[in-house]
Amino acid sequence: VEELYNYNRRLLGLQGQLLRLAESHKVNRLEFLEHYQGRELDPDWLGAVGQLPGKGWRGFAEREADRVEAIRKEIGEISQISGLPIGEYRRVVQTVQKGEKEA
Repeated sequence: VEELYNYNRRLLGLQGQLLRLAESHKVNRLEFLEHYQGRELDPDWLGAVGQLPGKGWRGFAEREADRVEAIRKEIGEISQISGLPIGEYRRVVQTVQKGEKEA
């Protein structure tokens, strides 16, 4: 459980870094989450969001490509270590947390 939580903290930190990078280019927070969640490991994600018409997406995709890809690589490593897609990993963490609270 401790290892699960450690990886979850790391995952949340990495996703927070991505969100802050996007917000630094004036990408709307909710719009970022809408286009990010469920596509965490999509190799074409950055190119796809760079084509979005919303404010800041193009600059985010062009100027932060190296940093974004490095962060996404680390997220992919967490997925590999856990053997689960990121969405499923989050669900497992929530289930464990709920079980601990109930216990």
